Amino acid sequence: MLQEPLEHFLQECRPHCLVADMFFPWATECAAKFGIPRLVFHGTSFFALCVSESLMLCKPYTRIFSGSESFIVPNLPDEITLKRSQLPIDNGFTRLVDRDKQSEVRSYGVIVNSFYELEPAYADHYQNVLRRKSWHIGPVSLCNKDTEDKAERGKKASIEKEKCLKWLNSKQPDSVLYVCFGSVTKFTSAQLLEIAVGLEASGQQFIWVVRKGRDEEESEKWLLEGFKERMKGKGLIIRGWAPQILILEHEAVGGFVTHCGWNSTMEGVCAGVPMVTWPVFAEQFHNEKLVTQILRIGVGVGAQQWVRTVGDSVKREAIEKAVRRIMVGEEAGEMRSRAKALAEMAMRAVEEGIMGPLHVLFFPLMVHGHMIPILDMAKLFALRRVKATIITTPLNLPVFSKPIDRAKNLGIEISVSAIEFPAVEAGLPKGCENADQLHSEEMIYKFFKAIGMLQEQLEHVLRETRPDLVYLSLACGLWMISDREPKQG
Repeated sequence: MLQEPLEHFLQECRPHCLVADMFFPWATECAAKFGIPRLVFHGTSFFALCVSESLMLCKPYTRIFSGSESFIVPNLPDEITLKRSQLPIDNGFTRLVDRDKQSEVRSYGVIVNSFYELEPAYADHYQNVLRRKSWHIGPVSLCNKDTEDKAERGKKASIEKEKCLKWLNSKQPDSVLYVCFGSVTKFTSAQLLEIAVGLEASGQQFIWVVRKGRDEEESEKWLLEGFKERMKGKGLIIRGWAPQILILEHEAVGGFVTHCGWNSTMEGVCAGVPMVTWPVFAEQFHNEKLVTQILRIGVGVGAQQWVRTVGDSVKREAIEKAVRRIMVGEEAGEMRSRAKALAEMAMRAVEEGIMGPLHVLFFPLMVHGHMIPILDMAKLFALRRVKATIITTPLNLPVFSKPIDRAKNLGIEISVSAIEFPAVEAGLPKGCENADQLHSEEMIYKFFKAIGMLQEQLEHVLRETRPDLVYLSLACGLWMISDREPKQG
Protein backbone atom coordinates (compact mmCIF):
# COMPACT_ATOMS: atom_id res chain seq x y z
CA MET A 1 0.00 0.00 0.00
CA LEU A 2 2.97 2.34 0.30
CA GLN A 3 3.67 2.14 -3.41
CA GLU A 4 0.89 4.51 -4.47
CA PRO A 5 1.83 7.44 -2.18
CA LEU A 6 5.50 6.99 -3.07
CA GLU A 7 4.68 7.15 -6.78
CA HIS A 8 2.62 10.29 -6.10
CA PHE A 9 5.60 11.80 -4.31
CA LEU A 10 7.97 10.89 -7.14
CA GLN A 11 5.59 12.47 -9.65
CA GLU A 12 5.54 15.72 -7.69
CA CYS A 13 9.20 15.99 -6.64
CA ARG A 14 10.76 14.71 -9.86
CA PRO A 15 14.01 13.41 -8.29
CA HIS A 16 16.94 12.33 -10.45
CA CYS A 17 17.32 9.00 -8.68
CA LEU A 18 15.58 6.76 -6.12
CA VAL A 19 17.73 5.26 -3.36
CA ALA A 20 15.62 2.56 -1.75
CA ASP A 21 16.21 0.30 1.23
CA MET A 22 16.93 -3.32 0.35
CA PHE A 23 13.57 -4.45 1.76
CA PHE A 24 11.57 -2.46 -0.82
CA PRO A 25 11.94 -4.73 -3.88
CA TRP A 26 9.00 -3.06 -5.62
CA ALA A 27 11.03 0.16 -5.79
CA THR A 28 12.80 -1.02 -8.95
CA GLU A 29 9.54 -1.14 -10.88
CA CYS A 30 8.41 2.07 -9.23
CA ALA A 31 11.47 3.99 -10.41
CA ALA A 32 11.23 2.49 -13.89
CA LYS A 33 7.75 3.95 -14.32
CA PHE A 34 9.26 7.42 -14.12
CA GLY A 35 12.40 6.72 -16.09
CA ILE A 36 14.79 7.16 -13.18
CA PRO A 37 17.44 4.75 -11.86
CA ARG A 38 16.87 2.90 -8.61
CA LEU A 39 19.84 2.22 -6.34
CA VAL A 40 19.60 -0.34 -3.56
CA PHE A 41 20.83 0.63 -0.11
CA HIS A 42 22.53 -2.29 1.59
CA GLY A 43 22.89 -1.90 5.33
CA THR A 44 25.76 -4.38 5.34
CA SER A 45 29.28 -5.01 4.03
CA PHE A 46 30.61 -6.09 0.63
CA PHE A 47 31.99 -9.13 2.44
CA ALA A 48 28.53 -10.15 3.67
CA LEU A 49 27.02 -9.52 0.22
CA CYS A 50 29.60 -11.81 -1.38
CA VAL A 51 29.04 -14.53 1.22
CA SER A 52 25.25 -14.31 0.84
CA GLU A 53 25.50 -14.47 -2.94
CA SER A 54 27.69 -17.57 -2.77
CA LEU A 55 25.32 -19.27 -0.32
CA MET A 56 22.33 -18.48 -2.53
CA LEU A 57 23.95 -19.66 -5.78
CA CYS A 58 25.97 -22.67 -4.58
CA LYS A 59 24.00 -23.82 -1.51
CA PRO A 60 27.01 -25.64 0.02
CA TYR A 61 25.07 -26.20 3.25
CA THR A 62 22.70 -28.69 1.57
CA ARG A 63 25.40 -31.35 1.90
CA ILE A 64 25.68 -30.72 5.65
CA PHE A 65 23.27 -32.53 7.96
CA SER A 66 24.68 -31.60 11.35
CA GLY A 67 24.23 -28.07 12.65
CA SER A 68 27.66 -28.18 14.29
CA GLU A 69 29.52 -29.28 11.13
CA SER A 70 31.46 -26.61 9.23
CA PHE A 71 31.47 -26.05 5.47
CA ILE A 72 33.51 -23.81 3.18
CA VAL A 73 31.70 -20.95 1.45
CA PRO A 74 32.85 -21.41 -2.17
CA ASN A 75 34.19 -18.93 -4.71
CA LEU A 76 35.43 -16.26 -2.30
CA PRO A 77 38.85 -14.55 -2.16
CA ASP A 78 39.53 -16.20 1.25
CA GLU A 79 38.64 -19.54 2.79
CA ILE A 80 35.58 -18.74 4.89
CA THR A 81 33.81 -21.43 6.89
CA LEU A 82 30.36 -21.35 8.46
CA LYS A 83 28.14 -23.84 10.27
CA ARG A 84 24.64 -24.85 9.27
CA SER A 85 23.43 -23.60 12.66
CA GLN A 86 24.68 -20.11 11.78
CA LEU A 87 22.27 -19.84 8.85
CA PRO A 88 18.56 -18.98 9.00
CA ILE A 89 15.97 -21.74 8.69
CA ASP A 90 14.20 -21.64 5.32
CA ASN A 91 10.87 -19.90 5.88
CA GLY A 92 8.73 -17.06 4.56
CA PHE A 93 11.23 -14.43 5.62
CA THR A 94 14.18 -16.08 3.88
CA ARG A 95 12.09 -16.37 0.73
CA LEU A 96 11.31 -12.67 1.03
CA VAL A 97 15.04 -11.93 1.17
CA ASP A 98 15.57 -14.09 -1.94
CA ARG A 99 12.97 -12.00 -3.78
CA ASP A 100 14.72 -8.86 -2.58
CA LYS A 101 17.92 -10.14 -4.16
CA GLN A 102 16.12 -10.70 -7.48
CA SER A 103 14.98 -7.09 -7.40
CA GLU A 104 18.53 -5.99 -6.66
CA VAL A 105 19.78 -7.66 -9.85
CA ARG A 106 17.22 -5.64 -11.86
CA SER A 107 18.14 -2.34 -10.19
CA TYR A 108 20.74 0.11 -11.49
CA GLY A 109 23.20 -0.77 -8.74
CA VAL A 110 23.85 -0.82 -5.02
CA ILE A 111 25.23 1.63 -2.49
CA VAL A 112 27.13 0.19 0.46
CA ASN A 113 27.99 1.83 3.77
CA SER A 114 31.66 0.90 3.60
CA PHE A 115 35.00 2.12 2.25
CA TYR A 116 37.34 0.42 -0.18
CA GLU A 117 40.35 0.06 2.13
CA LEU A 118 38.27 -1.91 4.63
CA GLU A 119 37.45 -4.83 2.32
CA PRO A 120 39.16 -4.31 -1.06
CA ALA A 121 39.14 -7.96 -2.14
CA TYR A 122 35.39 -8.23 -1.59
CA ALA A 123 34.51 -4.88 -3.15
CA ASP A 124 36.43 -6.02 -6.24
CA HIS A 125 34.85 -9.48 -6.13
CA TYR A 126 31.35 -8.01 -5.97
CA GLN A 127 31.96 -5.71 -8.93
CA ASN A 128 34.28 -7.73 -11.14
CA VAL A 129 33.31 -11.35 -10.46
CA LEU A 130 29.64 -11.02 -9.56
CA ARG A 131 29.33 -8.16 -12.10
CA ARG A 132 27.27 -5.86 -9.87
CA LYS A 133 27.43 -2.08 -10.11
CA SER A 134 28.24 -0.72 -6.66
CA TRP A 135 29.54 2.34 -4.87
CA HIS A 136 31.11 2.99 -1.46
CA ILE A 137 29.54 5.89 0.40
CA GLY A 138 30.79 5.27 3.92
CA PRO A 139 31.41 5.32 6.68
CA VAL A 140 28.23 7.41 6.81
CA SER A 141 28.33 7.81 10.61
CA LEU A 142 31.38 10.08 10.23
CA CYS A 143 29.15 12.84 8.87
CA ASN A 144 28.12 13.47 12.49
CA LYS A 145 30.50 16.15 13.77
CA ASP A 146 28.26 17.85 16.31
CA THR A 147 28.01 16.39 19.83
CA GLU A 148 24.23 16.65 19.75
CA ASP A 149 24.06 14.70 16.49
CA LYS A 150 26.24 11.96 17.97
CA ALA A 151 24.15 11.85 21.14
CA GLU A 152 20.71 11.74 19.52
CA ARG A 153 21.04 9.43 16.51
CA GLY A 154 17.88 7.31 16.39
CA LYS A 155 15.91 7.46 19.62
CA LYS A 156 16.45 9.85 22.51
CA ALA A 157 19.24 8.49 24.69
CA SER A 158 18.23 6.97 28.03
CA ILE A 159 21.12 8.77 29.75
CA GLU A 160 22.11 12.43 29.67
CA LYS A 161 25.19 12.84 27.51
CA GLU A 162 26.81 15.01 30.20
CA LYS A 163 26.48 12.22 32.77
CA CYS A 164 27.88 9.67 30.34
CA LEU A 165 30.82 11.88 29.34
CA LYS A 166 31.57 12.80 32.95
CA TRP A 167 31.80 9.10 33.82
CA LEU A 168 34.07 8.40 30.84
CA ASN A 169 36.24 11.46 31.51
CA SER A 170 37.17 9.97 34.88
CA LYS A 171 38.69 6.87 33.23
CA GLN A 172 42.10 6.17 31.72
CA PRO A 173 42.50 5.77 27.92
CA ASP A 174 41.51 2.35 26.53
CA SER A 175 40.33 1.17 29.96
CA VAL A 176 36.55 0.89 29.41
CA LEU A 177 34.66 -1.88 27.62
CA TYR A 178 31.46 -0.88 25.81
CA VAL A 179 28.80 -3.63 25.68
CA CYS A 180 25.77 -3.23 23.40
CA PHE A 181 23.72 -5.61 21.25
CA GLY A 182 21.71 -3.23 19.08
CA SER A 183 18.05 -2.24 19.08
CA VAL A 184 16.49 -5.65 18.30
CA THR A 185 18.44 -8.37 20.13
CA LYS A 186 16.90 -9.71 23.33
CA PHE A 187 18.45 -11.92 26.00
CA THR A 188 16.85 -14.11 28.62
CA SER A 189 17.33 -13.24 32.29
CA ALA A 190 19.63 -16.27 32.58
CA GLN A 191 21.85 -14.97 29.79
CA LEU A 192 21.94 -11.46 31.26
CA LEU A 193 23.14 -13.05 34.50
CA GLU A 194 25.94 -14.84 32.62
CA ILE A 195 26.99 -11.54 31.03
CA ALA A 196 27.01 -9.80 34.42
CA VAL A 197 29.16 -12.51 36.03
CA GLY A 198 31.50 -12.62 33.03
CA LEU A 199 32.00 -8.85 33.03
CA GLU A 200 32.69 -8.77 36.75
CA ALA A 201 35.14 -11.68 36.50
CA SER A 202 37.03 -9.99 33.65
CA GLY A 203 38.05 -7.18 35.98
CA GLN A 204 37.37 -4.56 33.31
CA GLN A 205 35.47 -1.30 33.67
CA PHE A 206 32.44 -1.20 31.40
CA ILE A 207 29.40 0.57 30.02
CA TRP A 208 26.66 -1.99 29.42
CA VAL A 209 23.51 -1.16 27.46
CA VAL A 210 20.61 -3.40 28.51
CA ARG A 211 17.47 -3.31 26.42
CA LYS A 212 14.38 -2.39 28.42
CA GLY A 213 11.87 -5.19 28.96
CA ARG A 214 8.13 -4.78 28.98
CA ASP A 215 8.04 -5.69 32.66
CA GLU A 216 10.58 -3.56 34.54
CA GLU A 217 10.31 -5.65 37.70
CA GLU A 218 10.92 -8.85 35.74
CA SER A 219 13.87 -7.26 33.92
CA GLU A 220 15.61 -6.60 37.27
CA LYS A 221 15.53 -10.20 38.50
CA TRP A 222 18.73 -11.19 36.70
CA LEU A 223 20.84 -8.73 38.69
CA LEU A 224 23.10 -10.44 41.20
CA GLU A 225 22.69 -9.44 44.79
CA GLY A 226 25.24 -6.73 45.50
CA PHE A 227 26.24 -6.41 41.81
CA LYS A 228 25.36 -2.72 41.61
CA GLU A 229 27.27 -1.96 44.78
CA ARG A 230 30.36 -3.91 43.72
CA MET A 231 30.35 -2.27 40.30
CA LYS A 232 29.79 1.28 41.59
CA GLY A 233 32.23 3.54 39.79
CA LYS A 234 33.47 0.59 37.74
CA GLY A 235 30.40 -0.27 35.68
CA LEU A 236 27.71 1.94 34.17
CA ILE A 237 24.46 0.25 33.09
CA ILE A 238 22.24 2.10 30.59
CA ARG A 239 18.71 0.76 30.19
CA GLY A 240 17.30 1.60 26.78
CA TRP A 241 19.03 3.68 24.08
CA ALA A 242 22.65 4.81 24.39
CA PRO A 243 24.60 7.57 22.58
CA GLN A 244 26.75 4.92 20.92
CA ILE A 245 29.01 7.02 18.70
CA LEU A 246 29.69 9.46 21.53
CA ILE A 247 30.74 6.54 23.75
CA LEU A 248 32.81 4.63 21.19
CA GLU A 249 34.75 7.73 20.13
CA HIS A 250 35.78 8.57 23.69
CA GLU A 251 39.45 7.90 24.38
CA ALA A 252 38.58 5.93 27.53
CA VAL A 253 36.84 3.20 25.50
CA GLY A 254 39.20 0.41 24.53
CA GLY A 255 36.90 -2.41 23.44
CA PHE A 256 33.42 -3.19 22.16
CA VAL A 257 31.20 -6.25 22.73
CA THR A 258 28.84 -6.22 19.75
CA HIS A 259 26.15 -8.27 18.02
CA CYS A 260 27.91 -7.52 14.70
CA GLY A 261 25.09 -5.54 13.16
CA TRP A 262 26.74 -3.62 10.34
CA ASN A 263 26.07 -0.14 11.75
CA SER A 264 27.66 -1.10 15.06
CA THR A 265 30.54 -2.87 13.33
CA MET A 266 31.32 0.18 11.20
CA GLU A 267 31.05 2.48 14.21
CA GLY A 268 33.51 0.24 16.05
CA VAL A 269 35.88 0.39 13.07
CA CYS A 270 35.60 4.19 12.91
CA ALA A 271 36.35 4.41 16.63
CA GLY A 272 39.43 2.21 16.23
CA VAL A 273 38.51 -0.29 18.96
CA PRO A 274 38.87 -4.09 18.94
CA MET A 275 35.67 -6.09 19.29
CA VAL A 276 34.22 -9.15 20.97
CA THR A 277 31.80 -10.56 18.39
CA TRP A 278 28.47 -12.05 19.48
CA PRO A 279 26.31 -12.47 16.35
CA VAL A 280 22.62 -13.30 16.71
CA PHE A 281 20.79 -13.28 13.35
CA ALA A 282 20.60 -11.71 9.86
CA GLU A 283 24.07 -11.42 8.27
CA GLN A 284 25.79 -10.91 11.63
CA PHE A 285 27.65 -14.24 11.48
CA HIS A 286 29.12 -13.10 8.15
CA ASN A 287 30.23 -9.79 9.66
CA GLU A 288 31.86 -11.68 12.52
CA LYS A 289 34.11 -13.47 10.01
CA LEU A 290 35.13 -10.13 8.51
CA VAL A 291 36.05 -8.72 11.93
CA THR A 292 37.83 -11.77 13.34
CA GLN A 293 39.34 -13.46 10.28
CA ILE A 294 39.86 -10.83 7.57
CA LEU A 295 40.49 -7.63 9.56
CA ARG A 296 41.80 -9.43 12.66
CA ILE A 297 40.48 -6.78 15.04
CA GLY A 298 38.26 -8.97 17.18
CA VAL A 299 37.61 -12.33 18.81
CA GLY A 300 34.43 -14.39 18.87
CA VAL A 301 32.59 -15.16 22.09
CA GLY A 302 31.45 -18.50 20.72
CA ALA A 303 27.87 -17.88 19.54
CA GLN A 304 26.86 -20.73 17.21
CA GLN A 305 23.10 -20.50 16.72
CA TRP A 306 21.22 -18.19 14.31
CA VAL A 307 18.16 -17.06 16.27
CA ARG A 308 15.55 -14.52 15.18
CA THR A 309 16.07 -12.04 18.02
CA VAL A 310 16.94 -13.91 21.22
CA GLY A 311 20.69 -14.32 21.55
CA ASP A 312 22.43 -17.72 21.65
CA SER A 313 23.42 -19.01 25.07
CA VAL A 314 27.02 -18.17 25.98
CA LYS A 315 28.62 -19.06 29.31
CA ARG A 316 30.27 -16.59 31.68
CA GLU A 317 33.70 -18.18 31.25
CA ALA A 318 33.65 -17.58 27.49
CA ILE A 319 32.57 -13.98 28.02
CA GLU A 320 35.35 -13.34 30.54
CA LYS A 321 37.99 -14.92 28.29
CA ALA A 322 36.95 -12.97 25.17
CA VAL A 323 36.83 -9.67 27.06
CA ARG A 324 40.32 -10.18 28.47
CA ARG A 325 41.69 -11.03 25.02
CA ILE A 326 40.69 -7.66 23.54
CA MET A 327 41.46 -5.54 26.61
CA VAL A 328 44.64 -6.95 28.16
CA GLY A 329 47.99 -8.18 26.87
CA GLU A 330 50.05 -8.27 23.69
CA GLU A 331 47.31 -9.70 21.46
CA ALA A 332 44.96 -6.89 22.54
CA GLY A 333 47.62 -4.31 21.71
CA GLU A 334 48.12 -5.74 18.23
CA MET A 335 44.37 -5.76 17.53
CA ARG A 336 44.08 -2.18 18.80
CA SER A 337 46.88 -1.04 16.49
CA ARG A 338 45.17 -2.60 13.47
CA ALA A 339 41.82 -1.12 14.52
CA LYS A 340 43.26 2.39 14.90
CA ALA A 341 44.89 2.14 11.45
CA LEU A 342 41.50 1.26 9.95
CA ALA A 343 39.92 4.21 11.78
CA GLU A 344 42.41 6.56 10.10
CA MET A 345 41.59 5.05 6.70
CA ALA A 346 37.87 5.51 7.39
CA MET A 347 38.37 9.19 8.15
CA ARG A 348 40.32 9.72 4.94
CA ALA A 349 37.64 7.89 2.94
CA VAL A 350 34.97 10.50 3.69
CA GLU A 351 37.14 13.55 3.08
CA GLU A 352 36.39 13.55 -0.65
CA GLY A 353 33.01 13.41 -2.34
CA ILE A 354 31.00 14.36 -5.40
CA MET A 355 29.11 17.58 -5.94
CA GLY A 356 26.20 18.26 -8.23
CA PRO A 357 22.73 19.78 -8.67
CA LEU A 358 20.92 16.48 -8.20
CA HIS A 359 17.78 15.45 -6.32
CA VAL A 360 18.01 12.15 -4.45
CA LEU A 361 15.04 10.53 -2.73
CA PHE A 362 15.75 8.24 0.27
CA PHE A 363 13.24 5.65 1.46
CA PRO A 364 14.55 3.58 4.41
CA LEU A 365 12.98 0.52 5.96
CA MET A 366 11.13 1.46 9.16
CA VAL A 367 13.71 0.10 11.60
CA HIS A 368 16.39 2.13 13.36
CA GLY A 369 19.22 0.04 11.92
CA HIS A 370 18.21 1.28 8.45
CA MET A 371 16.83 4.75 9.20
CA ILE A 372 19.92 5.98 11.06
CA PRO A 373 22.51 5.22 8.34
CA ILE A 374 20.21 6.53 5.60
CA LEU A 375 19.82 9.80 7.54
CA ASP A 376 23.62 9.99 7.76
CA MET A 377 23.85 9.25 4.05
CA ALA A 378 21.36 12.01 3.24
CA LYS A 379 23.56 14.41 5.23
CA LEU A 380 26.61 13.38 3.20
CA PHE A 381 24.73 14.00 -0.04
CA ALA A 382 23.41 17.35 1.22
CA LEU A 383 26.93 18.40 2.23
CA ARG A 384 27.85 17.95 -1.46
CA ARG A 385 25.00 20.29 -2.48
CA VAL A 386 22.74 17.44 -3.54
CA LYS A 387 19.04 17.97 -2.81
CA ALA A 388 18.10 15.21 -0.37
CA THR A 389 14.55 14.14 0.54
CA ILE A 390 13.73 11.38 3.04
CA ILE A 391 10.38 9.55 2.89
CA THR A 392 9.05 7.82 5.98
CA THR A 393 5.78 7.22 7.81
CA PRO A 394 4.13 9.63 10.31
CA LEU A 395 5.15 7.87 13.52
CA ASN A 396 8.77 7.58 12.35
CA LEU A 397 9.13 11.30 11.65
CA PRO A 398 10.64 12.07 15.11
CA VAL A 399 13.68 9.94 14.25
CA PHE A 400 14.56 12.47 11.55
CA SER A 401 13.11 15.79 12.74
CA LYS A 402 15.67 16.92 15.34
CA PRO A 403 18.79 15.89 13.38
CA ILE A 404 17.38 17.56 10.25
CA ASP A 405 16.60 20.75 12.19
CA ARG A 406 20.16 20.84 13.54
CA ALA A 407 21.52 20.22 10.05
CA LYS A 408 19.48 23.14 8.70
CA ASN A 409 20.98 25.39 11.37
CA LEU A 410 24.37 24.45 9.93
CA GLY A 411 23.22 25.21 6.39
CA ILE A 412 22.63 21.57 5.41
CA GLU A 413 19.24 21.29 3.71
CA ILE A 414 17.39 17.97 3.99
CA SER A 415 13.66 17.52 3.44
CA VAL A 416 11.43 14.86 4.98
CA SER A 417 7.98 13.76 3.85
CA ALA A 418 5.53 11.22 5.29
CA ILE A 419 3.35 8.63 3.58
CA GLU A 420 0.71 6.58 5.38
CA PHE A 421 1.65 3.11 6.60
CA PRO A 422 -1.18 0.54 6.13
CA ALA A 423 -0.78 -1.15 9.50
CA VAL A 424 -4.46 -1.93 10.08
CA GLU A 425 -5.00 -3.12 6.50
CA ALA A 426 -2.18 -5.63 6.99
CA GLY A 427 -3.57 -6.88 10.29
CA LEU A 428 -1.29 -4.90 12.61
CA PRO A 429 -2.41 -2.65 15.48
CA LYS A 430 -3.02 0.97 14.55
CA GLY A 431 0.20 2.95 14.89
CA CYS A 432 2.50 -0.05 14.45
CA GLU A 433 4.97 1.48 12.00
CA ASN A 434 8.42 0.43 13.26
CA ALA A 435 10.12 -2.94 13.68
CA ASP A 436 10.75 -2.10 17.34
CA GLN A 437 7.02 -2.67 17.89
CA LEU A 438 7.05 -6.23 16.55
CA HIS A 439 6.86 -8.92 19.24
CA SER A 440 6.15 -12.12 17.30
CA GLU A 441 6.83 -13.92 14.04
CA GLU A 442 3.25 -13.23 12.96
CA MET A 443 3.71 -9.48 13.46
CA ILE A 444 6.95 -9.56 11.46
CA TYR A 445 5.19 -11.18 8.48
CA LYS A 446 2.31 -8.70 8.70
CA PHE A 447 4.80 -5.83 8.86
CA PHE A 448 6.38 -6.91 5.58
CA LYS A 449 2.92 -7.46 4.13
CA ALA A 450 2.19 -3.79 4.88
CA ILE A 451 5.47 -2.82 3.24
CA GLY A 452 4.34 -4.71 0.17
CA MET A 453 1.32 -2.41 0.01
CA LEU A 454 3.38 0.79 -0.32
CA GLN A 455 4.05 0.72 -4.06
CA GLU A 456 1.23 2.97 -5.21
CA GLN A 457 2.14 5.66 -2.70
CA LEU A 458 5.78 5.53 -3.80
CA GLU A 459 4.82 5.79 -7.47
CA HIS A 460 2.67 8.83 -6.67
CA VAL A 461 5.68 10.45 -4.97
CA LEU A 462 7.89 9.69 -7.97
CA ARG A 463 5.37 11.21 -10.36
CA GLU A 464 5.28 14.41 -8.34
CA THR A 465 9.00 14.83 -7.58
CA ARG A 466 10.83 13.29 -10.56
CA PRO A 467 14.07 12.66 -8.61
CA ASP A 468 17.37 11.81 -10.30
CA LEU A 469 17.88 8.88 -7.96
CA VAL A 470 15.72 6.91 -5.55
CA TYR A 471 17.50 5.16 -2.69
CA LEU A 472 15.44 2.39 -1.06
CA SER A 473 16.38 -0.37 1.36
CA LEU A 474 16.29 -3.66 -0.55
CA ALA A 475 13.80 -5.07 1.95
CA CYS A 476 10.78 -2.83 1.43
CA GLY A 477 8.03 -4.71 -0.28
CA LEU A 478 7.44 -7.23 -3.00
CA TRP A 479 5.81 -5.16 -5.68
CA MET A 480 9.10 -4.18 -7.30
CA ILE A 481 9.43 -7.66 -8.70
CA SER A 482 6.10 -7.56 -10.44
CA ASP A 483 5.94 -8.83 -14.00
CA ARG A 484 3.94 -5.80 -15.09
CA GLU A 485 5.35 -3.52 -17.75
CA PRO A 486 6.50 -0.09 -16.54
CA LYS A 487 3.73 2.51 -16.73
CA GLN A 488 6.14 5.21 -17.85
CA GLY A 489 9.55 5.24 -19.47
